[in-house]
Amino acid sequence: MNSRATTSIVSIALAFSMVATGCVKSPDPCSEIGTTTTSPSGKYEARLVIKTCGWGFGLAAESVTIKVTKLGQGGWFYTQPIEFDSINRDNGCPPPTISWTGPNQLRIFTVSNDTSGRIVRQDSELTVIREYSLNPTRPIPITPKWPNP
Repeated sequence: MNSRATTSIVSIALAFSMVATGCVKSPDPCSEIGTTTTSPSGKYEARLVIKTCGWGFGLAAESVTIKVTKLGQGGWFYTQPIEFDSINRDNGCPPPTISWTGPNQLRIFTVSNDTSGRIVRQDSELTVIREYSLNPTRPIPITPKWPNP
């Protein structure tokens, strides 16, 4: 066997073993953007995470979650998905925002194409308000015309 063929076989075997053992990883198609803020009382911390995954060929997904942590001894946390219309959708909505509106009151503001209202969660002295406002530039909803009479 000539040296070029031997080198090719060794290179292919090395590449196969690296992929098989996980040494070569495909790039992560997802990215995360996070915002963390501490309550004015210093008792709680909130982290809003927007995760965008794009796999190509027009396939993509966005998810938004909030994680609220009680700081200090006896601390706890909870994670809550946030309903959110993708920023990549037609007439996309801006990403949700978080702000502390009181010492222990968190406001999550979300602009939506199809949801409005407020959801209030009370945990001990912590209040979390998820507020949804309709997008003023939202597309006109399509009314289905089926079944035909």
